[in-house]
Amino acid sequence: TDRRWSWPEAKVRSLCLAPLRIRNRVKGIIVAVGPTSEEYSKTHADLLGLTAAQTSMTLERATYLRRQEDYARNDGLTGLLNHRVFQERIRIEILRAQRYKHPLSLLLFDIDHFKAVRDVHGQPVGDQALRHLSMVAKNTVRNADILARYGGEEFVVLLPHTSQEGATVGAERLRKSIEDSPLELESGPIKLTI
Repeated sequence: TDRRWSWPEAKVRSLCLAPLRIRNRVKGIIVAVGPTSEEYSKTHADLLGLTAAQTSMTLERATYLRRQEDYARNDGLTGLLNHRVFQERIRIEILRAQRYKHPLSLLLFDIDHFKAVRDVHGQPVGDQALRHLSMVAKNTVRNADILARYGGEEFVVLLPHTSQEGATVGAERLRKSIEDSPLELESGPIKLTI
């Protein structure tokens, strides 16, 4: 009789809902709609609840595994691809460039005077600078480019289908973008250059 549960198909007699919870947050709902010939009982509701609980556990495990894969692939501080994954990607791109005879370029850069930034402002600000630079670089490079943290304050960008001239333009765009995006702190901005 409740209009919120009225269905265009008038042959519905029972409705049973069970939440899908991941880490105690509802992420979805399983909805079971019964025909007019059958009314859901408590047994049906319990069975649907058990199904929802099993499905929730499966989804939570899948989420956990995906997060673990991300941890294995990405640098923990910057979120960029890590050195190991970059090495895998560069092998693939070199083979692809050789096979299809297209250009491939690579940019390797680091933060100028990074040790001084850490010495003057401390380790937490140094980490903040690495995260900031990573975000600026990610927003500057093309979607097809492969950006990774190479180690320490060193970063690398692999540019598929890019000639030396194109890489020079991309490198200058990246350099300028980072220079024009200082790290804003309460004590004042820190200008980063590469």
